[in-house]
Formats: sequence, structure tokens, C-alpha cells
Amino acid sequence: MRFLVAAAAILLANLCGPAALQAEAQGLPKYLKSCKKEKTGITVEDTLVVPSADGPPGIVKIVRQTYNCRNPETRNNQWIALYGMTDASGKVLVPLEYASVLPFSTKGAVVIDHGDEPYPGGLKYRTYMAGKGEGKEKFDFKWVSVMRADRACDKPPVNAADRPVSAVVGEFFFGLGAKGEGKHHLVLFLPDGKTKKLEFMGGNGVVISAHRMGDVLLTRWKDPGGIVRAGILDLEGRPVAPVLGTPAIWSTLATRQADGTELPGCRAELSQDLFIEGPSLDWDPAQKFFGPLLIPVRRDGQPATLPTGAIGMFPAYHRDRNPARHTFTENTVMWGVVFPKGNGFEFTLHLGTPSEALIAAATAPRYSDIGRSIDHGGMVGAKSVADGLWRWFRADTDIPVGVANADFQLSLNSAWEVQNGEAAARYQIFAAEWAKQEAARAEYHKKLWAQARAAGRLCDYRVDSTSTAAEVEEYIAACGPSRLPGLADLARSKGVAETTISSAVTEEWQRQMAQSKMLADAEEAARIQRMNNANKDPGAGYIPGQWETAIRLGGNAAVDAINQSTDNWLQERRDQYVADWQRSQRAY
Repeated sequence: MRFLVAAAAILLANLCGPAALQAEAQGLPKYLKSCKKEKTGITVEDTLVVPSADGPPGIVKIVRQTYNCRNPETRNNQWIALYGMTDASGKVLVPLEYASVLPFSTKGAVVIDHGDEPYPGGLKYRTYMAGKGEGKEKFDFKWVSVMRADRACDKPPVNAADRPVSAVVGEFFFGLGAKGEGKHHLVLFLPDGKTKKLEFMGGNGVVISAHRMGDVLLTRWKDPGGIVRAGILDLEGRPVAPVLGTPAIWSTLATRQADGTELPGCRAELSQDLFIEGPSLDWDPAQKFFGPLLIPVRRDGQPATLPTGAIGMFPAYHRDRNPARHTFTENTVMWGVVFPKGNGFEFTLHLGTPSEALIAAATAPRYSDIGRSIDHGGMVGAKSVADGLWRWFRADTDIPVGVANADFQLSLNSAWEVQNGEAAARYQIFAAEWAKQEAARAEYHKKLWAQARAAGRLCDYRVDSTSTAAEVEEYIAACGPSRLPGLADLARSKGVAETTISSAVTEEWQRQMAQSKMLADAEEAARIQRMNNANKDPGAGYIPGQWETAIRLGGNAAVDAINQSTDNWLQERRDQYVADWQRSQRAY
């Protein structure tokens, strides 16, 4: 990864023309000389609405050019992306030569610093202002991101009014002092390129350090006692609320569709809201049922206006899964608005967002207790203040089900009975449809089987556990048990007689022997035919096909040559021996 970042920083770009952004790699080190542009060309990576230092907000685009680079040291290919920034018309604001571009205004962005080695290490960030270039100050960030109010699946904005500004880039950086003590700050980049340091916010173990909520930033830090605190800042780092207690972020999800499935992606989330946790609503906070009282905070960071007499809210039914934010677990579809009553409290219920629940609470029915059941998708039950009866609502709806009753269990049993009956009816419909499809499948199978038998191609078919005993018996008799793996065992499981299986084995063996004999006869006939064709040429020095004669004659000739050579060698040795003996006699 470090190689990718360093290499992307080393690749330079040549920008030409105000209406188009062109990049040419130049001055590359040897290990990147083979870089070539990908054919996809320059693409738009992201479109954001950002503020301006001297005017209204505007639209900027983060653009990308990908290069395919071969590293001669490793002989591996690396795909390296270079990033830049343009305005809405395509005019270049930040050259296309950085590993990362994070816009904070219509004229500037935070960019990653260049590295001049394959593995330089310690790459840092700087600001870049259009017309001025890079700033001198370097930033050693632990993490860096654009703080935006948009949701991931929103369409790119066409006009600046389409979207709240993604102006402030909230950065957390972590360093060590001279004595090794930890220092942590949030750094906000203002539209004019200046920075605002929020000292000692964030820090190790504080998750998350900064979070965009509407038009404000929720920040967290540890006080000297080690307790996590929270504060709300505007997009230029100014406090808009006093130091808060424990903050809580909850998502309100859309109700499931009629078939019980969730809406996909961002369509599943109606809103995400900020709360401050108050005292527990339970007599014993260790036995969490209602949970803490949640005090809503408006999108601008100010306390939300509550209905007369109301003191806060709680989620009526907690859901872990959020299709829009896969790692987010604080979700609900229904909210309760809390009103004090004697030594306890009453509440209203609303299916929808917290802001809708606050509006509806003024005239909504009041309840004194709540129940939850995981059956049938998750039901909520509530005891009415008006008549003291328990009523249960279908999962993710405010539609009552069953008969209201003063007894909790009897009311729940009634809701179960109704929905169990509905489930049974749905199952009968499903079973009938399944039986219909199975009958059609069986009829089609029967038709194919008859066609295969008539065409003499039954063995090209297949049988399995869904086939009848008669089909398996016919198949094994016609094709043999070795035609398919485990066919004999399948036949036994279908009740086919063992004598039938044995007979099929014998017949299959006889068919194989007959086929082998037929092939052998055909090969012999072909050999004789080749021999007869060759014998029509008496002058041929070699007759193809007469292998036995050729081998015999060749062997006899070789044996004769060996014998003759042996006799000659022995006679030569005898003559030499006599000559040597005679010379030795003459020497004396």
C-alpha cells in the first residue's frame, strides 16, 4: 500500500485547457518508466457541494486518472490512481497528480504530499489553493476524511442548492511530545485555506472523534478523569451547545415492504438523529428495558422543541440491522415520546422519524406500559391509559392485531392466534402452488422419458431420487448399473429386486464383451484389408501389414551375422596363438 501511495505521488501530470483535464506522466523514476494510461481515461470520482471564501457555495468534482505501471524490481504490475479537482465546468483547480484530494472550498483542498522514493514513508498532507499552489505546513494525520451530510446513495448534485455543504474537512492527528506524551487534536480546514486546531479532542480509544450530524459536528474527547465528553460545533469549529453528557446516534428505518422484505440501501433509512442520554427510564438501570431517556438535538445542534409536558423519547423496538449502514446497530422504526405521570411516566407511539413523533405526540393516544415480542417479525404491544387494555401492533406498523385485553398474556395470545392463522393460510397457498408446480414438472418429465425411450436414447437420460421405482428399474435394465454413480444403491432404495440388479449386471457385462468382440473383429478385418491392398504390388520391397514375417526375417539375419562374426573372431584368435607359440620356440 505504501508503494501505491508513494508511486501515485511521484507521477506528475500536465494540465491543459480550462474545459478539460489532461495528465501526462513525466519525470518518472526508472521503476515507473513503463507506466501507461488506462483506456478508461479521466473519470469523475465524486461530486461535492462546498463553501466559498468569498461567495455562495459551489460544486467541485474530484477526478481520477489510472496508470498501469510495471515495477522492474518485482516484475509486478501496479495500478496507480492520480487525483485532482475541477469546478462544475471542468476548470482545473487542483492538478491531477495527488494520491488523495479532499476539498474544503471552491478553491482549495487537502492533498497528500509528494514522495520521491519508492518507499519514502512518513507521507504528509498539505493544503492546495487554486492559483497559489501547495501550502508550506505539513500535517501528520492519523485519519482524514470529508465530513458531509449526504448519504452514500444520493445522486450527485446538479446545483449547489441540492445538497448541504460538505465544507469542513474534519481531521484527527496524533503525535508525541518531547517526553513521549500523547497529543491529539481535531483540525478543521476553513474555506480560505486556514486551519483551526481544536486541542485535545479525540485521542486514542475515543470512537468516533468527529461525526457529521446535519449541519454540525459531534466531537468527543476524554476529560482529565478519563470520562468521554461530547460537544457540538458548527462547520467552522465554533461551539453551538454546552459540553454534553453521553451522546447517542439513532437511525430511523423505513417499514418493511408488504412481502416482509427490507428496502435496500439508503432507501431503508428515513433519518439519522442525535440525542443526549438522560436518566434511565427503568426502575433498575441494570435491567435495561426502556433504556435511558433520550433528549433530541436539532440538526443545527440546538435542543429540539418538545411538546408541552414532554421530557424526551425512547426507541420502541430496537433493530440491529441497518441496510443503509451495515455496521450501525442503533436502529428503530417506532419512537415513544415520554410524559411524566405521578411517580412514573406515560408515552405516545409513532411509526416514523423522531421529528414526526414529536409533532404527533400532542394528540396521540397515551400508553402506560410496553411489551415486545420477536414473533412474526417483531411486535410491539402497549397498555392504553384510556381503557387499561393491551393492544399489539403488527411488525413495523401501527396496525393493531388480535383482540385488546386487560391481561398482557391473553392479548399477546390473541395476536399470535390471528397471525398464526394467517401464516397457516399463506402456507396452504404456498403448498398448493408448490403441488401444482410439482405436477407440471412430473408431467414434463414423463413426456421427456417417453421421447427418450422412443428414440432409443434412454441411456442419455438420467435418473435420481425423484424418479419412480419403475423408471429406475427400466433404466438399470437398459443401461446397466455402472452407467451412473451409485445407480445400484439407488435401485435398492427404490425397492428394485436384487435379482433384477444382478441380471442387469450380467447383461451389461455381456453387452461390453459383445462390443469388445465387435471392435476386435473390425480391427482384424481392417488389418487384412490393409495386407490385401499391399500385396497387389509384388515389386514392393516391404509389404505393410506382414509384421510377423518382417520380424522373423530380421531376427534370423541378425542371428546369422552374430554367428558368423563369432566364428571369425575365434579363428583369428587361434591363428594368433599359433604364431606367438612358433616365435617363442625360435627364440631359443
